[in-house]
Amino acid sequence: MPERSYDSAGQYRYGFQGQEKDNEIKGEGNSLNFAYRVHDPRLGRFLSVDPLTSSYPHNSPYAFSENRVTNSIELEGLEAVDLVSGKQIKMGSQAELKVLKSNDYSLWKDMLQWEKSAKYKAVYDEADKGRILDQQEMDWAYSDELNTDYYAVNITKLPTGMTQAGLYDHIRKNIGDFMDPSIATFTPHTDFTSKNLWNSSNPTGAIMTFHNLMDDAAVLTSQAGSNHWVFTPVGTAWDWEHPLAGHREFGLTDNGNSTFTFYTRGVDMMWDMEDWIYNKTQTGGRFFNQADKLWNTVMDKAVKYINDNGGSATKTHNFRRVIDWEDDVCDEDK
Repeated sequence: MPERSYDSAGQYRYGFQGQEKDNEIKGEGNSLNFAYRVHDPRLGRFLSVDPLTSSYPHNSPYAFSENRVTNSIELEGLEAVDLVSGKQIKMGSQAELKVLKSNDYSLWKDMLQWEKSAKYKAVYDEADKGRILDQQEMDWAYSDELNTDYYAVNITKLPTGMTQAGLYDHIRKNIGDFMDPSIATFTPHTDFTSKNLWNSSNPTGAIMTFHNLMDDAAVLTSQAGSNHWVFTPVGTAWDWEHPLAGHREFGLTDNGNSTFTFYTRGVDMMWDMEDWIYNKTQTGGRFFNQADKLWNTVMDKAVKYINDNGGSATKTHNFRRVIDWEDDVCDEDK
């Protein structure tokens, strides 16, 4: 409103539904830049159609939240961190992920490139000093089925008294408490170094172990930052080989509109022939189904923790699919 501002400097950049104003388009306060279309507050109209129009023919292509503007929000900024560049990746909505082409792995491409990077090799070489038995690179894996997934929670209010950093730190250090113990439990590796690393401010190099998921399975914390970390399967003298090759990222990102996203995404495949046969014949192909239940449990428990402690969160993504490693993944990414 004229003569009023959100703060003393009058520089508040956000408008309808917390979306950032794009003053360069139509002048001061006259345009809001949603991630997928631009909104003109003067007209109360979007200037472009919803990109998911073809998936929802029963709705107007110019509709917003099915016309429920007071109790629904446009879910934006559901982002992951590019493991190589450090930039954030727009993962898109659940509906957008479901209509990806069968050979489109672009949202996980950085994860395939991660183990080829100098940064990864440096972390692995440092951790390999007597603690790792086997490096399980994806192009050495037996399976030709690549699992890609993304699970996410949208947080519109942080728990009482918690900052983003505080919530991230709590979830990371206590991630085992967010798992279903009937599927897997989670502890530091028995190398006397990993526990201290995991509980420090920088857990890079910590080796952690998942128990009871077909086998005890060790993972190297191959990357960690202020809002995300990455697990990479490795073999150790205590746990032997991990049944998977791949990478799994967890993170808590700021969406820039007073909301946050907690997520996990992964690329992985069965590591050796014995694991592949066991998964196919003895468990009916249920390994990835069990993993799917595990990550859904993590998201559900994260929602419960946030809501029980004065915050507000809902699960937005539960996406998993398998693509063909030989046919659908480009040679340069193998």
